[in-house]
Amino acid sequence: MFETWLKLATAGMDMALAGVRTGEAMIAADSVIRNRSETVTHALRDPLSADYAELSRLVPEKLGAIGQAASAVSMESIGIWADALSLYQTMWKTSRAGVEDLGKATGLMARMGSLYGLALDPFHAKVTANARRLEKGRGSRKGVSRRSSPSGGNRRRSR
Repeated sequence: MFETWLKLATAGMDMALAGVRTGEAMIAADSVIRNRSETVTHALRDPLSADYAELSRLVPEKLGAIGQAASAVSMESIGIWADALSLYQTMWKTSRAGVEDLGKATGLMARMGSLYGLALDPFHAKVTANARRLEKGRGSRKGVSRRSSPSGGNRRRSR
């Protein structure tokens, strides 16, 4: 019975960790979007000096993360359904659910709860790595401002 409660507690902690990782991904995404928006704006203003290496990463990395997430969730879902079917067949044959079956069912619920984390992992990995890489690259361009107007002067903020 303790194992059942341990599975429930672990599932709760996994879901809490997925929430923290979602927050990290959101913060990193903000940094990446801001940086890449500047890169795109610069490319539109001056196509000859655009950062095409960075621009070429925009779509493929998202498609790769989508593929990884879909694969991980699909494989785990297939495993969950196979284990659930086996559990239901056992319960049907015996016409009762014992403590061991309750533990198995709890394990299945915990695995279902972990699907969000599995789907999030590739996106979290990409966006946090991009944020670190782009911030590091930004440090080497400190004297260069891409926010200046085409005439060279800084834009004035309206109050």
